Amino acid sequence: VFCARVLKLNLKQSIHAVGIAEYYGPRSQIMRVVNIPTMLKDGSGQGSFVGLQSVLLAREGFTGEGCPVISKKSICHLYNDLGKVWRLTKFHVYKKYAVCYWAQPSIAGTIRVMQEHKLAPEDIETIVCHTFREATGLSQTIPNNTEEAQYCILYPIAAAAYSGKLGPKQLDGEALKDPKILELAKRVKIVVDEKLTSEAGDPDLKGKDTAAMTANIAWVEVTTKTGKKYVGPKSRVPWDRLAGEAPPGDKEISEKFLWLGEEAGIKENLLKAVVSMCLKMEDLSNAQVVETALMPPSRGEGQCATSCAIS
Repeated sequence: VFCARVLKLNLKQSIHAVGIAEYYGPRSQIMRVVNIPTMLKDGSGQGSFVGLQSVLLAREGFTGEGCPVISKKSICHLYNDLGKVWRLTKFHVYKKYAVCYWAQPSIAGTIRVMQEHKLAPEDIETIVCHTFREATGLSQTIPNNTEEAQYCILYPIAAAAYSGKLGPKQLDGEALKDPKILELAKRVKIVVDEKLTSEAGDPDLKGKDTAAMTANIAWVEVTTKTGKKYVGPKSRVPWDRLAGEAPPGDKEISEKFLWLGEEAGIKENLLKAVVSMCLKMEDLSNAQVVETALMPPSRGEGQCATSCAIS
């Protein structure tokens, strides 16, 4: 829809574009990527490609009407408010940690217990995460590359215990060979809490306006080498407004962007300039200035800046 508006397609062309996109759009096998982590990433890249391709085809006369989103009156209410209600601000979830959504509650719970009780990772004997069944589908082996690390659950918990955060630097390269993290990962255990299954949902959100399909909850037990056990409260996906968590504000989003940019080697003044432009996007006469800032003459630096912006 966005591409159709930008390229000024008429109504008939737009109907064909949506039909083409619905027909050719990827129907990704999400559990395949969970079980065998690769760069496929739920088909989101191909989804964007198909959307743009569909608009270009429709503009040239390629037909594809018949999409139920357009033709069925029973679901018209889902898109009748296009241009009026901004669903990205209501339903979009920013990830705090650069790993699978299902692992986020266990990571957040571990960090919370450690911070509240001032525990050092070297003091930990075991970490037991009680969570919903789907989360156990994530790999529980030691990752060999960043794709495996992003769809793993034991390693990210251990890495977060040491760093308190999870970005590219913690999930790639030398970090994957850190003996301290690897040793702790072997002492992380995932346990299914049957009260937190997809069927049960989130018991604290019954009847509320939420699109969460699973409970997406974990509670964590941390036992120290001296035998002391610390049990944390329920943790949900940080920043997930659908689960009742406070979404990140401009401050949190800017801090994450600056952190990722710094780790990627981007100059601080460039990062701050981009942040300033993004926070005042409505005042820009041409949004292309943001793209220009993110694509400096040096190819290597440009790639880093773009990568950090996407993350």
